[in-house]
Amino acid sequence: VAVIAYSVVGLAIYDLGLSNQRFEMLSRTDMLSGLMNRRAFLEEFEHVRGKTSLVIFDIDRFKAINDGLGHKTGDDVIAKVADVLVSAAPPLAKVSRIGGEEFAVLLPALASSEALEVAETMRQAVEVAEFAGPCGPFQVTVSAGVAEGVAELGFSEIFSHADRALYLAKAAGRNRLVHAKDWPEGAAGEGATASQSLVNFDVRRSA
Repeated sequence: VAVIAYSVVGLAIYDLGLSNQRFEMLSRTDMLSGLMNRRAFLEEFEHVRGKTSLVIFDIDRFKAINDGLGHKTGDDVIAKVADVLVSAAPPLAKVSRIGGEEFAVLLPALASSEALEVAETMRQAVEVAEFAGPCGPFQVTVSAGVAEGVAELGFSEIFSHADRALYLAKAAGRNRLVHAKDWPEGAAGEGATASQSLVNFDVRRSA
């Protein structure tokens, strides 16, 4: 009887351990996309040391997709964009959905040019993917902002630079990526325009 009792208690403790592990996993996962959520992404960032790059992707005209094709299609778009980004990302990249239609990708130990190439590959992968809608297949694009810095300076600083670069990508026409260094000096507010380096980059991308 004692052996049986100990076995039951042991199984209960084991099940409790599994339940706690599952709860921890669920608390770090975005249920719609299957990616790590913002909390988990910030924790991953805390483990990074040295030079790193951050890419912020945002689905273009997502509100129009939701309003025109329905929220179910909008959810499907978020899930598929997540899959495409993960498939196109290098092995060491950390991909997260940080809210709404916005995704973050951490690229540790990459030079600026390498981070741009990776981000552009991921952007193109979304552009050529086919999405299913109630009226047939359609295309989706994303804009991206890229920034780099030393991880020890903190997430907020790098994120703010990447977010401003994303704003510039949107303002310059969407479906493109911009590095934070292309943010025009002194630009702020709605009237900010693209720098000549951004225009040149976009011409090369579109060629």
